[in-house]
Amino acid sequence: MPEHFLRLAGATTMPTEEVQLVEQDVRDLVRYQGLGVVHGRAGVGKTFAVQWCLERLDPVTTDTARGGPLRVVQVVFTHAPTALEVAKELARAVLVDPPRNANRYRLQNLVLERVTGRPHLLVVDEAQRLTRHTMEVLRYLWDHKPSQLAVLLVGGDGCREVVAREPMMESRVFRTRHLQPLPGRRVPELIRRYHSLYHRAEADLIARVDAEFAHGIWRNWASFTLTAAELAAEHDRDTLDAELVDNTYLRLGAASLPG
Repeated sequence: MPEHFLRLAGATTMPTEEVQLVEQDVRDLVRYQGLGVVHGRAGVGKTFAVQWCLERLDPVTTDTARGGPLRVVQVVFTHAPTALEVAKELARAVLVDPPRNANRYRLQNLVLERVTGRPHLLVVDEAQRLTRHTMEVLRYLWDHKPSQLAVLLVGGDGCREVVAREPMMESRVFRTRHLQPLPGRRVPELIRRYHSLYHRAEADLIARVDAEFAHGIWRNWASFTLTAAELAAEHDRDTLDAELVDNTYLRLGAASLPG
């Protein structure tokens, strides 16, 4: 189970429709060795959703005659990496014992040998950092058949635009999923299932917290829930009420919010 923001205890993973669509996207990428993008603003749960889907992915999703069960490899590149830095990071992630002093092309060839011999899913987080050099290396590896490589780019604001600026990469995208904040009309229903603090809370009160503080962002809900649950425990309460909301705002430094 992926870890919730701030290690929030008692939180339930919510397989929303968007999360289920991400799961189908991941399965399709693996099945067809495609290239995909999951993107959205900070805090909407992109990385959490992808991790949840990866944990549910059966590694034996391809014919064993093609090299054995799927191997998932996850990387995060530094800001504006060079092509050599990208090749080194991929080599560290994919190879058992990558050479220390090889050039970019030697590293690329070694990675290619590895992903040709066994199916791989490469997950690149913080993909809004991708540069032309980064995408050039990724595209080279993905294009080289008979490599058995699927690629999933996961990024925040600007990720889709970064990919779109490189037509040679953009034209290869097979699946795109834009995760957005929770729609206000569904917040009470979903948040009641999210944590026991909300099971018996009034729908209007949950909607108020969303409108004033959380704005449909899971990361905001985690921050609020952790603080509210601590306050509730201190005062022997188990359900969110208006007084608890106001005191939570105070502890969060959000006392100036209307309400």
